[in-house]
Amino acid sequence: MAADQPTPDTISGGTAAVHELATRLPARVAPTVENAFNQLVIPLIPIACVRVEDIRFAFDSSFVGPNVGPEMAALASLRDSQKLDGISPRVSIFGHADPVGDDDYNKRLSGRRALAIYGMLVRDTAIWESLYTTRIHETGDPWGKMAVQTMLATVGSGNDVAEFQRANGLDPDGDPGPRTRAALYRAYMDTLCGDLKLDKADDFLAGTDPDGKGDVQGCGEFNPVLIFSEEEDETFSDPASKADRDHENAPNRRVVIFLFQPGNQVVAEKFPCPRAKEGITGCQARFWSDAKRRRDSRLPDQRRTIQDTRDTFACRFYHRLAATSPCESPQPTQDVQLRLCDALQEPIPHAPCIVRSGGLPRTPVADEDGFVTVTVTGPRCDVEWTLPGHEGESFRFRRSVFMTVTGAEGDSERRLHNVGFSDEETLEENILMYQRVFGRDETGRLEDIEAELIDWHDGGATPPRLEPNVPEPSRDPVVNEGPMPPMGPPGRDEDGVDEIG
Repeated sequence: MAADQPTPDTISGGTAAVHELATRLPARVAPTVENAFNQLVIPLIPIACVRVEDIRFAFDSSFVGPNVGPEMAALASLRDSQKLDGISPRVSIFGHADPVGDDDYNKRLSGRRALAIYGMLVRDTAIWESLYTTRIHETGDPWGKMAVQTMLATVGSGNDVAEFQRANGLDPDGDPGPRTRAALYRAYMDTLCGDLKLDKADDFLAGTDPDGKGDVQGCGEFNPVLIFSEEEDETFSDPASKADRDHENAPNRRVVIFLFQPGNQVVAEKFPCPRAKEGITGCQARFWSDAKRRRDSRLPDQRRTIQDTRDTFACRFYHRLAATSPCESPQPTQDVQLRLCDALQEPIPHAPCIVRSGGLPRTPVADEDGFVTVTVTGPRCDVEWTLPGHEGESFRFRRSVFMTVTGAEGDSERRLHNVGFSDEETLEENILMYQRVFGRDETGRLEDIEAELIDWHDGGATPPRLEPNVPEPSRDPVVNEGPMPPMGPPGRDEDGVDEIG
C-alpha cells in the first residue's frame, strides 16, 4: 500500500492523490450460546482519487477533450500502485457542476460528464452515442460537428471523414453516421486511455446495475468546493462579469474518480446516490438538515471552502467520502513575480494587465522594468496584458501560466505551453510549431527539443533561430497574421522571477 500521508500530484488538467490511511477501529464481538455469527461490514473507504478539471471538457458540454490523457495515465498508475494481494481497487465516478443555474440541468450535465468518462474507460461506444444523439431539455450539451472534428484530428484523420472511413474498412461516403461514429468513438477512446481499460463488473464499485448505479453518478451543484464571498457574488451578479464568474467557478466543475480499498464492493440498489440519468430527488434525500445554509451562506469578504470550513457539501454521503480528499481541497496560494514581455521578449514598462486566479480579477500595472507581483491560487494563473495606453482595447497578450512544473506528469508539455506553443490540437503539432519557428528539423519528437526547451524555460537564453521560418512580429498591439513566435518564457531571470511574454 501507499505512504501514510497523501501526496497530491497536480496534473495539467487535474489532480491525482493517495488518501491518508484511515485508522481501522478494533472489532468488538460478544460470545453467544446460540448457533449464530457476528457480521462484520467493511467500511466504504476511498484510498485514492483522480480529479478531472472542467478544462478537460468542451464548455457546457460532456464531450471529453483530447488532452485528458495525463489524468487517465494517473488513474492507471494509482490502480496499479494500490493493488492488494494482486486485487485492484474498484472505482466510482462523481460528476459536479458549479452552483449557478438550474438544479435539474446541472444534475443532468454533471451526470453526463461522469458517464462520458465511464463510457471511455469501459469502451462503451453506445454510451457516447446516446450522449451524442440526445441533449438536456432538447438543447443543452450538444456534441455534433465539433466533437466529430476533434476526434478526427486526434486520431490522425484531420477533418476528413472519408479518410477515416477508408482506414477503418467503412464505406467512404463522407457521412459521419452511426457506424462511423462508433468506430471513431472507439479510436478516440483508445488514443486518450492507451492500455487503460476497465471492466464494468470487475472494476467498478457496484458493477451490477445496467445503468451504472453505484459506479457513475452526477452530483450537480450540490457539493461545491468553494462558495464566493458576498463581495464577489455582488460583483459577479453583473451580466458583464459572467466570463469572470465562470472562470472563478471552474474548481466546482469537475469529475472525481475515487478508488476504494480492495475488497470494497456495494450492492447497487442500496447505494444512496441516484443514477446519473435520474433527477435530483434522490440527491435531496441525502442532504444534511442544514443543507440550505451550507449552499447559500456567504462570508462578507472571503470565500468558504471545503478545505477551510468543511461545510460546503450539501450531501451527507458525499461529505463523508470526500470532505478530506486531496482531490477536493482548493490549492494553496503563493506570491509570484512575473515579467511581462512583448512578442520579441522585450519587457514592457508599466504594462497594464489582468490576472485571474482564485478571486476577483486583479488589474495591477507592471513597474518600469515590466515586473508585476501577484498572488496565485493553485498551480496556474491566467494573465492578459498590453502596451501602456491601449487599456481600452482588447488586451494584446494572453497566457495561462503553469507556476510549477517539477514533480508532475507532463513537465515538458507544460514548459512548451508556457513558452507559447499551446495553440495546436496535439503535443506533436505544438512541437512541430516550435521546430518551425526556430528552424529545427520538423520531427515532432519531444526528445529532439527537450534539453533546449528545459534550459530556456528554466532561465537560459532564448534558443537561436537557425533558419527563421516565420516572419518576425511587430510590437504593434494589433494581432499579426500567420504563425507567431513564442511570447517569451516564464523561466527564471537573474533575480529568480518568472518571465512571460
